[in-house]
Amino acid sequence: NDRAIHVVGGASVLFRLECVDLINGCANGGNCRTQVGGSIAHGGAIYLNTGGFLILDRVTVENSEAAGGGGISVCSTLNPNGIIVDSIVRNNVAGSLGGGAILGHVNFAIQSTSIYGNAMAYDGGAPGGAIRQYAGVLELDQVSIWQNTSETAGGGIAATGQPGAFTAGRIVMTGGELDG
Repeated sequence: NDRAIHVVGGASVLFRLECVDLINGCANGGNCRTQVGGSIAHGGAIYLNTGGFLILDRVTVENSEAAGGGGISVCSTLNPNGIIVDSIVRNNVAGSLGGGAILGHVNFAIQSTSIYGNAMAYDGGAPGGAIRQYAGVLELDQVSIWQNTSETAGGGIAATGQPGAFTAGRIVMTGGELDG
């Protein structure tokens, strides 16, 4: 009853996963989609809360839950970056912070990946059934996004700005398909 990976540390962290399946992750122990004791439940399977770089190559993230980024959350004030390649992110659920599959606060690239069956399941919460890009640039190349749902908005992708910031999240898509 905990997430599989939680990376903390300085700006020099390089975190790479290849050819693994991360299944049934849950942020905050048994309180997957809630905040407990002031701790925000990010990233049901993976939570990168540091600077540096995250690389996921041929990774499956499924059936995980968190308040934000049901499967993966990459967010930090230390400006991390990340890339997901040839992977599958499916059947994950986010609560009030949105991003059923992925919550990104950073520059992020996703290539040749399928993202489906994810949900933001909190009425009145933040948007993004598949992805909530909160800040930074999200680049999608040959990515298929389908059958994701949100209780508020952005069943597929939601690009929302950080309060007080001058720019919102930005999305660049090349090829692939986007259908909720």
